[in-house]
Amino acid sequence: MNQALNTLIRDKRATGDSLLSIYVTAGYPHLRDTPRIILELDKAGVDFIELGIPFSDPMADGPVIQQASQTALTNGFRLSHTFEILKEVRQFSSIPILLMTYLNPV
Repeated sequence: MNQALNTLIRDKRATGDSLLSIYVTAGYPHLRDTPRIILELDKAGVDFIELGIPFSDPMADGPVIQQASQTALTNGFRLSHTFEILKEVRQFSSIPILLMTYLNPV
């Protein structure tokens, strides 16, 4: 876990506040939508983002995330797009982002 997220969690615990994290499948519904979605979630007050990296056989995920992953891959999503998304988001936001993936695509 990174320092920004550690600090966020520690500060929220100290005040008794809850944390709100949102899972977003990278590249869903379209490749260019993900940065905009993350920035809007940040503006809405989300504490951190779990950015899912699509995988062709996400057996541990439920049907909604499986379908989102398949749609992103069908739209041409590649692992390299993850870093483009992060680079774009970082121009406008410092919201903590956790990358979620299977070992296979790494």
